[in-house]
Amino acid sequence: MFTDPDDGFYWSDGGYNVSVSISVGYGPISVSVSRGGIGSIGYFKRAGIANKAVKLYIYRDLTTTRYKRYKVYYSGAQQYIGYVYKTVPTKDYLTIRTAPF
Repeated sequence: MFTDPDDGFYWSDGGYNVSVSISVGYGPISVSVSRGGIGSIGYFKRAGIANKAVKLYIYRDLTTTRYKRYKVYYSGAQQYIGYVYKTVPTKDYLTIRTAPF
């Protein structure tokens, strides 16, 4: 629950270690809670509402590319093995919902 509408969530994707920080400020006092390490790129999503329970939802677009895999011999001959799929994140969406979740 945030006391100021300008407070919010900072989210950073650290690979297997996802970090979420919550900062709450009240007058001259500020409290910060952090879990994990903060990466070099992150997103701040302003809560926009005060004195209500809020939750951060993270959605991610993924792009999957299919590659043909070949085994190459020293003679230069190639043998088709099969397909390999590689998935990479392309875009993150952050939304904030109020209770009830």
